[in-house]
Amino acid sequence: MGRSTTSGIYQCTDRIPIVDSLFEIPVAFVKHPLSTILLWLLFAVASISMYFVFIDFQAAQEKELGKSTAFGFSIFVVLYQLYKLTGGLSQYWILYLTSEPYAE
Repeated sequence: MGRSTTSGIYQCTDRIPIVDSLFEIPVAFVKHPLSTILLWLLFAVASISMYFVFIDFQAAQEKELGKSTAFGFSIFVVLYQLYKLTGGLSQYWILYLTSEPYAE
């Protein structure tokens, strides 16, 4: 894979550790809107699904607050990792599509 035309933008946004993927969404959307929408839509579906799983778990564990809190934290960690994975996959895909041998 050759040098990408957007690698400088990603080097700049990668310096901001937690919200870097959010800043990269507009860049990815401009370069390849369909894959960006698909990736982040799948992330949104997973997030909403995990919210409903948490609500159901919380309803089932009404009296034991500790289990509900630990489960909620676990879901938060899983969704954060999924967020980072989605952002990394989006970044890789855009860098691949905009690299010199494959650029349009």
